[in-house]
Amino acid sequence: MVSLTGEAVLLKDEYIVGLNEHATDELVISCLKKKNLIQFYQGLTKHKEIVAEYAEANDNKHSIRKLPGIDDFLICAGKELISLVSLRSSKMQTLIRISSQPYFAQPGVLFPEEFVDDGTSEIHMAFSSQFVNKDDKLEYQVHRATLRDDFQKTLDQVGHLPSVQLDNLIKNEQTIKQQTYELEQAKQQAIEMEALKSKYNKLVEKDALKKDDAAQMKIKQLYEIIEKNNDDLAEKDAII
Repeated sequence: MVSLTGEAVLLKDEYIVGLNEHATDELVISCLKKKNLIQFYQGLTKHKEIVAEYAEANDNKHSIRKLPGIDDFLICAGKELISLVSLRSSKMQTLIRISSQPYFAQPGVLFPEEFVDDGTSEIHMAFSSQFVNKDDKLEYQVHRATLRDDFQKTLDQVGHLPSVQLDNLIKNEQTIKQQTYELEQAKQQAIEMEALKSKYNKLVEKDALKKDDAAQMKIKQLYEIIEKNNDDLAEKDAII
């Protein structure tokens, strides 16, 4: 396969097994025995890989569908799992494990209209899983999942699913603790600066000081420092 620029995209023994035209002249394809997806954009003149962040091979990705209600996100179903595809960050992350493999034209994931609740921003989806039962027979089950508004908000703001590994949680807690400490220090500094400001205001009221240009310059500089400190404090408070 070649792009419109004549550049080779697939190797000799690579075969397309899934395709989705998520926008006009923009495609995402999956290939046999290829872990990553390939995205074509800008009128099919450019392409790049969407990198899988999971360890599984997840071959036979026959199904690639647009995630309804959220732009730039797709759902890809393969042999071992259902993944969330971000066209913004070019990442493919695990969404559902132990799903049943879709074959050929099967969708892998359904978004049935009867699951849609009017007046809500929830996304309802159905998928199947497979396992070997106690009689050593392959058994299928159908599941319903609900992606609520916080899920959509995270994708809109972050662009992908955030990691929930223990190391990351500890790191985030430490960051918040450090930011809280810095905020308290800044607040204390603001109180001290306001006290200095009040002290200088009383001095300014004296006629002799009003005529002292050097003293007036120092007071002006002090006000500038106080204003900058208050701006920095507001910025830190907004971040936390």
